[in-house]
Amino acid sequence: MPYEPHRIDIGANETWTPEFLSLNPNGKIPAIIDPDGPGGKPIGLFESGAILVYLGEKAGKLLPADPARRYETMQWVFFQMAAIGPMFGQVGFFRKNLPAANTKTSGHSSVTSTNPNVCSA
Repeated sequence: MPYEPHRIDIGANETWTPEFLSLNPNGKIPAIIDPDGPGGKPIGLFESGAILVYLGEKAGKLLPADPARRYETMQWVFFQMAAIGPMFGQVGFFRKNLPAANTKTSGHSSVTSTNPNVCSA
């Protein structure tokens, strides 16, 4: 599927420009615009899960046609966006921004203790 990536500098607050906010009013990445969306009309989407489901359906290759297998696949997509992505992001934040002496804080310990469970799923 052809695509054209665009660099968004979150450090420069580019997600808060009027142009980006017209695509995602939450001011967060990821976001996409498909100029050839449903009915041949452009569509803008945000949120990882919505984007993945949309691309899977559009490609016709990534989501099974069998309903049981389709829902099983979608549960793993939603697990990734609700657990893996956020938890790994938090681990990265705590490891980068908290000195080792503060690893017993409630936020740090809950995030790092949860990740082994997420990784073993």
